[in-house]
Amino acid sequence: MLLYVTGVSAVRKAPLVMGPETMEVALPPELQVFLAMGDRYLAANIEVFRALVLTINEKDQTSLRVLSEVQKGASTLNPAHEDNYYVAQAILPWYGLVEPTQYIESRAMDSRPWDFLPGFFYAFNRYYFEHDPSGGAQILFRAADRLEKKEGVLEMAAKWQERGEDPQLAINMIRAMQESSHNQKLKNSLQARIDRLQGLIALREATSGFVGRNGRAPASLDELVSSGELQRLPEGPLGIGYGLDDNGQPVLLRPKPRVKLPR
Repeated sequence: MLLYVTGVSAVRKAPLVMGPETMEVALPPELQVFLAMGDRYLAANIEVFRALVLTINEKDQTSLRVLSEVQKGASTLNPAHEDNYYVAQAILPWYGLVEPTQYIESRAMDSRPWDFLPGFFYAFNRYYFEHDPSGGAQILFRAADRLEKKEGVLEMAAKWQERGEDPQLAINMIRAMQESSHNQKLKNSLQARIDRLQGLIALREATSGFVGRNGRAPASLDELVSSGELQRLPEGPLGIGYGLDDNGQPVLLRPKPRVKLPR
């Protein structure tokens, strides 16, 4: 007991050194199970906990890529893990990591037949990020069978088949996730996504006005300001910014990965 009290006192007096909240290693699922003494569900819980405590930085593509592999590993060990599919949806696709998100959501949809949300996320990603409204609508039709009152969902699926990418729809979904989350870091990350999408909407509205007055698309975003359509360009809250596609329409820029991890 004396040694214990002395040790605790020494630890409390020692300077606290905070390390960086980054991820550098994604262990294979088989090794995770071994380290968890054969308990695959405990191994999945440990990996999901790692995902929950990570501070998100879009410019740190290495940590984001490792995070996606960690969450895919957790899905392999326990595809029905609720926190895993929810956190994956809240973070990964918005940083360009759609493929691992779809892996996680599709497995959660199959393993949680009572749960509407993973099917909805899987459908939304197909519609919004993979630019496949018809495919997203078909998945949403299947997910709707899990609801007692599914008329509204079926109507949404029908609208998806009629229109393309809709930033406002994405904002509505992010706000719903933000309101249901108790993790403040996650709430802050989601708010940055909302702010960025609102900036995209403002740019697209200004571009529409520019085309109507000039009969052509703007050659640059700065031309929206010089023409008077906007007082100033929206600030990208993540430091990545906006650009124009080949048709002169505003789009969200994505950071370029600096490190490609081996699979």
